[in-house]
Amino acid sequence: MTRLTSRRPLRMRRKGNILVLSALLMVLMMAMTAFAVDIGYLCVARNELQRSADASADAACWDLINTSGPSGYNNYTALTASAKSTAAQYANLNQVMLQGMTLGSSDVEVGYIANPQDPNSPFLTNSAAPPNAVHVRVLKSTQQNGELPLFFGKVL
Repeated sequence: MTRLTSRRPLRMRRKGNILVLSALLMVLMMAMTAFAVDIGYLCVARNELQRSADASADAACWDLINTSGPSGYNNYTALTASAKSTAAQYANLNQVMLQGMTLGSSDVEVGYIANPQDPNSPFLTNSAAPPNAVHVRVLKSTQQNGELPLFFGKVL
């Protein structure tokens, strides 16, 4: 019974394994780092979009309840138009990723909420009551405000 063994010591036979493993793991580590950077960038953009929408809705609501506003705003259509204009102005002032946002025609809804303290109270857009609530949607897409560019997403 003969045993086939290499005459070189065990250490010498495994000398190149660390280099191969390091190269493969470095690629994986760079991919995970790129993934983390892009996800962080998306989270910051989402927070800035939410901040812009909140600021626009707040400003439009203040415009609705402003009793010392210009005269002639007893008409609900004029109130709605003024609130939409104010929302668009504040969306443009609150930049998202260093770009002012523009709102589409259906991105601002002015309506009525019977009980604003109840989160389940319905938002009515066709109500006879005077408007007291504004819903603003700010988005970043290829059709509106441009797509959000990623740093490493296209490479991966």
